[in-house]
Amino acid sequence: MTESPEGEGPRALNPAAERHAAVSARHHVGAAGFAQAEALEQIISAGREQIALTQSLRQVVITTQTQLRDAADKFDTEQAEFHAGKLQEVVRSGHAQIEAADHLRLAIQSTLTSVRGTPLEDISAGLLTTLGTLVQQQAKSLEHLIVTAISETTNAEQIRKLQLVSADAALRSEAVEHERTERELVNLEHLQTQTLTRIRQLEADGQSHADQKGQLEDAAESSQRTIEVLEAAEVRDLAQIADLEAQEQGAGERRAELEGAAATNQERIEELGGVPAGQTSVKRDPQEDA
Repeated sequence: MTESPEGEGPRALNPAAERHAAVSARHHVGAAGFAQAEALEQIISAGREQIALTQSLRQVVITTQTQLRDAADKFDTEQAEFHAGKLQEVVRSGHAQIEAADHLRLAIQSTLTSVRGTPLEDISAGLLTTLGTLVQQQAKSLEHLIVTAISETTNAEQIRKLQLVSADAALRSEAVEHERTERELVNLEHLQTQTLTRIRQLEADGQSHADQKGQLEDAAESSQRTIEVLEAAEVRDLAQIADLEAQEQGAGERRAELEGAAATNQERIEELGGVPAGQTSVKRDPQEDA
């Protein structure tokens, strides 16, 4: 399968049109409420993530295709053909994920364009949740694809390139999660501000102290639950980072094994040729024998 040209997907993606859609949408909600602006930023953030994801996928596909080309003349055994099939499956999966990311980018661009004529209140929380889930699934699929590509690659330089792609993807994922957590904290602060405003309203309306206390306790419990959710998310993030570091260490050990196997194979080749490992044969002059 040949690689899709840069910038092509279900239909040609126009980066300038994407930027214009985001700017126009921000202008449209400039005077809108906090919730509307927050929803818009989530959509724009998902669009940016698709661009970075597509770049990583293309790098994996290019590296795997290079491995296929370099080893094409060696695919003369059943085991080698099986290995080639695995590499081709990585390429096919990479192209499929690129196409899915391009489709989602177009959908996001269409949503941003329609924002100018549609109140953001009509964008349901379910849509934003689904969008976030899709982005997370794509990140996991990319990670799985890279792990598969590394396990089927025998070239140390290509393994290093794939490890760099994996590290970059992990850093981006961590940054996206950090940004999401920051937005949630800002949202929590906004809710606290709303609570204080409501307290003043209750005091002005002359409601009893007991009623105010009950409402404040409810608000405090809600804030505490939100904080607990954020803390749990941070624990999950740390676990994911530790897992990525373990994968990177395993890849390094795999590279060392490959290099050792290559050295052993070279020694065997020299021994089969009648030349001891580490020495070079010397041709004798027939006149010296005479």
